[in-house]
Amino acid sequence: MVIHGLVAIYFLICQKIVSYLLRLFSLSVPSWLQANELFSANLSGQIIIVTGANAGIGRVTAQKLAFQGATVI
Repeated sequence: MVIHGLVAIYFLICQKIVSYLLRLFSLSVPSWLQANELFSANLSGQIIIVTGANAGIGRVTAQKLAFQGATVI
């Protein structure tokens, strides 16, 4: 689950960069980039351990997982 969270964060960062570049060059953003299903999953009842959650990507990952209802340790 920790790796899933990190992949989600990296995907979000890449998604934002690609969207910005497409807008910069006046190109349309594909629908698969606009979908944000990765962060809409209900994680209620899941207990997830995130190492390095005091700063950086670990912190953002822990915040996102907690926002989705997971118990983050």
